[in-house]
Amino acid sequence: MKGSYHYIITPCDIDADGRATLTALCHYVLAAAGEDADRNGFGVEALNVENHTWVLSRMALEISRMPAAGDSLTVRTWVSEVGRVMTTRNMVVIDAGGQQIAAAVTQWAIIDVTRRTAVDIRTLLDYRDVATDELSPIGQPRRLAAFVPERDMSYMVTEGDIDFNSHMNSLRYIDLMVSMLADRNMEEVRRFDIAFLHEALLGQSLSVRCCEGMGEANEALFEIAVDGGETICRAALSFYL
Repeated sequence: MKGSYHYIITPCDIDADGRATLTALCHYVLAAAGEDADRNGFGVEALNVENHTWVLSRMALEISRMPAAGDSLTVRTWVSEVGRVMTTRNMVVIDAGGQQIAAAVTQWAIIDVTRRTAVDIRTLLDYRDVATDELSPIGQPRRLAAFVPERDMSYMVTEGDIDFNSHMNSLRYIDLMVSMLADRNMEEVRRFDIAFLHEALLGQSLSVRCCEGMGEANEALFEIAVDGGETICRAALSFYL
């Protein structure tokens, strides 16, 4: 079963060149996931009744064109795979002219809110009327390895970063990464991969690390870690050559 959700790029979503930011585009992709889960009866509000919630584990996003201010978008989304601790949800982003301008694959887990541990999805939800056999529109999220950073910056997690799951909002990670690429034209982003390994919590001091210009792929690699502690997130931005 596919769901379609409609959005408009607002002035709050754009950069100095009038194009949507990477964070804004990811916001609408993830918003569609939430709306579709709600519509089908297994959104966050329904899970909270049993002290459970959804968390994003991995995402891959490929972009052929960044939308501009005032553009209308339709995000079509469907679930294609359900496992014990992970489910795959796909998206395609269509502009007002019917052209696909982006596509995403997201992988989600359900956790127990108190224990912060994964729950067997199949014991909670019946996906037989929801999941489809349609394949993902792009390659699965990459497994991202550690790297030697060229530079880093520190960041303290504040109340404004925290979402309804009591950890740092997924979009804030993207903001922190992009802020390290002042000399990059973000309209040239071809693909974005991100993997969440642990949670960032209120009051934690984070180290945001970056390495650019990786080989022929023309990539920027990122890692976010708790200062003096574990890595909580890795990501890669690939640019058109």
